[in-house]
Amino acid sequence: MPYLITVHSVTGGEIQLRCAGPWPAPGSNLYAMRSEVLKDGERTELVEECRIVDIQKKAGPKAITVHVVLDRKRQKRCSFLFLKKNGREQVFFRTESGIKAHRSSSYLQPKPLRFVSEIVIDSREKYPWKINAAHVIRRELPAGDYALCVQERIVAVIERKTLQNMLANLNSLEAYHTHLAELTTFPGAEVVIEASLADFFNPEKVKPMSATRCTRALADIAAKHPSLRITYAGNRKNAQVWATEYFGAVAAKYHGVEEEKLEQGSLLNQNSDRGFTGGVVSEIRHTVMYVLPERFQVAQVRDAHPEASKVAIADCLKALRGEGKLTTSGHGRGTVWVRAKATGASP
Repeated sequence: MPYLITVHSVTGGEIQLRCAGPWPAPGSNLYAMRSEVLKDGERTELVEECRIVDIQKKAGPKAITVHVVLDRKRQKRCSFLFLKKNGREQVFFRTESGIKAHRSSSYLQPKPLRFVSEIVIDSREKYPWKINAAHVIRRELPAGDYALCVQERIVAVIERKTLQNMLANLNSLEAYHTHLAELTTFPGAEVVIEASLADFFNPEKVKPMSATRCTRALADIAAKHPSLRITYAGNRKNAQVWATEYFGAVAAKYHGVEEEKLEQGSLLNQNSDRGFTGGVVSEIRHTVMYVLPERFQVAQVRDAHPEASKVAIADCLKALRGEGKLTTSGHGRGTVWVRAKATGASP
């Protein structure tokens, strides 16, 4: 392994690896190994130096991947896969073409929804999708029609739209922009439409609106809400299949990456300055079910969430009691809230 590859991060981190070549051959990978120091008599000669445009680290239950984008026209994307097998570390230097050639199916885990804490369907949703999950409940959501919750935190939201629903919203676009602004305060927000994009270009299907007006309105939504994903599923069947797979993928990610889950969970309420309370409610539910003692009073919830109104806290506690997750003892200011033993504290 005559080549020494060093990756420097702006945060001060460094990866130093030995490889058989400076770059993997097309469609293949290079085996690598860590090398902290040079052996006796070895010296290095600089072959190439390149600025890093972007570097990201993704940790999973079985592997850590470091993705690197270099500042050059060719051979600019690569990744380093760190695996542990039989107690030994294995490192693979991979390129985009090598990953595609490998065609690994390891990322498509069967039955990913086994990781789901719960799927929540808005109580106002008529004729809801049939989502294949072990735990599905109905209650009012602050935004969207379907939500994935992990430890009571909303980590993904889907708003369902039929063709006619979407046309009605496009007809009152200014009001719909406000609604979408609230939806985007939640992580993993997505609008899933039970129609194809071509349907909105078809004058016969969008009557009495014009196809031109629909196109401009959809483009305006995409421009003003760049973080919001819009999926044109084509029909109801495809939409509910997509929702199941999407929630499953998000759930598997949160299940397998504990540190990332906690880090992302702390960012759920960063948009509270917009005046929306959905993220606050999600945080209150998490605090009540996984942070506070088994027996607590309302004052403790207020201390943990001074930004939340008394009404929001009271409504959240009542909702949890209605779901059977909380019980009460006492009256008035002496009321004590008790968590149901089935939910317990966070493991």
